Amino acid sequence: MIFKSVARHIIAFYTENADIYRLLLYAALRGHDRAKRIFELIRGPYVKFLQAQFDRLQAQGIIVQKHNEITARCFVGMVFDCAMGNSLWKGLQGKSYDPETIVNNNIPIYVRGLKA
Repeated sequence: MIFKSVARHIIAFYTENADIYRLLLYAALRGHDRAKRIFELIRGPYVKFLQAQFDRLQAQGIIVQKHNEITARCFVGMVFDCAMGNSLWKGLQGKSYDPETIVNNNIPIYVRGLKA
C-alpha cells in the first residue's frame, strides 16, 4: 500500500536524520530565512508524491474528491509528528511505540476517510 510505504519511509528518514529535523524546527522557531527552503527539501518531495497519487486515485474514482495538496500535507505532517512523538516527545509522553505500531494504527484511519 502506498500510504504505508510512504509512512515507513518518512519514519526511517526522521529516525536517520532527527538532528536535521530538529535543526529545521529550531530554524523555523527562530524565523531563519532558510527554514522554508529546508522544510521544502525535507517534506516537499513527500507532499508532491502523495498529491500526485491522490490526483490519480481521485481520477480513478477510488478516493473521494478532496483538496489533494492539503490532504497530502496533512498526511506527511501526521507521520512526521508520529516520528517526533516517538523520539523527541517520548520523555514528555511517558510512552514510546515502535514505528510499525504507529503506521498500522494510523494509516487505516486515514485511508477510511479517503475511500469513495
